[in-house]
Parts: sequence; structure tokens; C-alpha cells
Amino acid sequence: MPTRIFQSANSISFWWPFLLGPAIMGFNYFAKAQGLDWYLNKPPHEVAAVCLTSIALLCHAVRWRSGHNPVHQWLTFLALAFLCREIHFAGTGKGVYIALVVLLIWGWRSRKQLIEGAAQGRLGQWVLATGWTYFLSQFIARRVFRHLYLPNEDGMHIMLEEAVENMAHIVLITTAFADRFGASGDVTHSATSQAPHESQ
Repeated sequence: MPTRIFQSANSISFWWPFLLGPAIMGFNYFAKAQGLDWYLNKPPHEVAAVCLTSIALLCHAVRWRSGHNPVHQWLTFLALAFLCREIHFAGTGKGVYIALVVLLIWGWRSRKQLIEGAAQGRLGQWVLATGWTYFLSQFIARRVFRHLYLPNEDGMHIMLEEAVENMAHIVLITTAFADRFGASGDVTHSATSQAPHESQ
């Protein structure tokens, strides 16, 4: 089943979602150079984060209830944890890490069902892209790029983190519909499977 998830890994169509985080980092430098202060202010990004995680929670909850895919169930609770953190409820700073540990244990115990669910459409691809983009935001938050000589890292890291994290929320929203995206070969397989019936 994991083989099916990675069957199109040799094509650009598989990897381009992983470039969304770096792309928004590049846009931040463009915004800085162009003096787009409205974009570089932190409060609008914080408001956007609450809106985006709310949308992600709603989308995955609806997809879970309608399709009963365990991946959407897992991502529903992930989105809920992120939403609580973005609203800044008391205790959610450390609470989100506890939630992530619980989700990881749940994911490991249910890994067979989750892998099977992730094989639908391009869901597995977008789940991986979501995880990568969130990890990228945390690399920025932990100042990893300070040691990699990222230009103006000291003055840009806060807005880079906010922007990449919001991009991760957007990727998470997209993931709610990724099992409806046709994987490579699906259309051809469908057409060939229908051909004998048409000839009959």
C-alpha cells in the first residue's frame, strides 16, 4: 500500500506541494523588499491562522463523516489541536505537544488503516506535504536557519514562521479533498476497466 502512495514520486506533480513552504518564504523576502508592511505585520497572520484552522477542522470533520476515511478522522483532531493553540486557550502552548504525542500513538496503533486510507487518490501525498510544511515552520521557530546563513534571519524569522505555518494550514485544508484528486494512472485504469463492458 505505501508503494501506491509513492507510485508517482518520480514526477513533478508529486513534489510540488512540498515547495509551497519554501515559496512563501521567498514571498516574504519579496514583501520585505517591496515594503509591504500590511503583510509583514504579525496580527493579520494570527487572525488568518484562527480562520484557516477552523476551516481545516470543518472540512476534515465533514469529509470524515461523509466518507469514514480514518485519515480524515485523524486530521480532524490534529486541526482541533492546532485551532486551540491558535486561539491561545490557557495551557494549549504545552497542550498541543501532548495532543501531538497522543495523535502519534493513535496513528502508530492504527497505522494499517491509516496507510490504506492514505492510498486513496493523492491523500498520502498531501498528508506528507502537510507534515513537511509544519515541520518547516518549526525549523524556523527553533532558529535552525540561523545556522544555515539564511539572509536577514534575525529580523525575518518571526514573520517567516507565521507565513509558513499559515501555508501549512492551507495545505491541511487542501488535504481534506486530496483523496478526490486522481492519482497517476487512475483515469487510464478506469477507462480500460470500462472497455470490456462497453464491448459487451
